[in-house]
Amino acid sequence: MEDFGSALVLAGVVAALVLGVYGVSAAVRLRRAPVTVAPFLSGEAVTEHAVSRYHVRWYTVTLLFLAFDMEMVFMYPWVLVVTDKGAPAVVEMFAFLAVLAAAVVYAWRKGHSGGPDGMAAAPRRTARLHRDRDRHTADGVSCRV
Repeated sequence: MEDFGSALVLAGVVAALVLGVYGVSAAVRLRRAPVTVAPFLSGEAVTEHAVSRYHVRWYTVTLLFLAFDMEMVFMYPWVLVVTDKGAPAVVEMFAFLAVLAAAVVYAWRKGHSGGPDGMAAAPRRTARLHRDRDRHTADGVSCRV
């Protein structure tokens, strides 16, 4: 029973020290300005709520990321057994990579490779719109496409 009492005294002393350190820290700290408490957005003012929703087109980018992530999951074990399996394992991996490359080319052509507008297809689409606009305005008719 005496050992239990000394453990309680030790726990009380430790709790008092911890609370004392927190109390002294709270008493001597500098007060924060409201700007430093706000969320940090690379120095810019926050324009939307932190729980805002993402555009649905970002989910295709997420699925592409998961596809390539799964590619890496399958490539790590393959590296361990490629020397034992020989050339057939290399051929199978290149076939797997060819299927993934075809998916990348398809997504790239469809414009699903980055963001709501698609980074890859946007310049080509913009160039086509400018060309069509210039063609319609070349004959003197002011018509926006």
